[in-house]
Amino acid sequence: SSAAAVPFPLSPPGQRVMRVSLTLAAAAHACPADCGSCVAYGGGNGCVDRCAGCAPECATCLTGGSGLECMQYCTPIYQAAEAIIRRSAVAQNTWTLMLTNRWGNLTYYAKDADVGRIPASNTKVWTTSCAYETIGYSTVWPWDDDHTIQQGCKDILKPSWNEGADNLLSFIGDKVAHASTAQGAADYVLKWASEKVGIN
Repeated sequence: SSAAAVPFPLSPPGQRVMRVSLTLAAAAHACPADCGSCVAYGGGNGCVDRCAGCAPECATCLTGGSGLECMQYCTPIYQAAEAIIRRSAVAQNTWTLMLTNRWGNLTYYAKDADVGRIPASNTKVWTTSCAYETIGYSTVWPWDDDHTIQQGCKDILKPSWNEGADNLLSFIGDKVAHASTAQGAADYVLKWASEKVGIN
């Protein structure tokens, strides 16, 4: 579904992107660590045996003669990510994920990576900063027990409070963006961030 059609507030889990902290300890895996090295150094089809414990997509990709594009299926990270997002507790969530190496030239995992979703946890900083500046830190935010925006921003950032961020985005939409959808409010926040610090 399109994010533009999502009305306020964005509280159902299926309308939110959750922040995922991937650690290999979070999921059992059988994909050998040297499989990724084989693929990264151009082993291609010759890596099939070495990658026997990996996800079935790895063997399919390698057998098809593909090279580095198989990396996303041929590492323990792929299996760990799949195990995390398939848990029953988060099965209804909509995900946009892309995990790369630090240089961005190898993709280890991708799921709808080119689909924009709002508000993601990494936009909480922009949402709270925008509210702080455009609405004012001393303005009362009725949704957060009548705390001020200043206290509300602390409440959102300290525990990484998704529902609070969703509702603050709605408040920005009502107060300054004059937007009736989450997409409209998010566009306002991102435009504000772009103008302030060059984020695009």
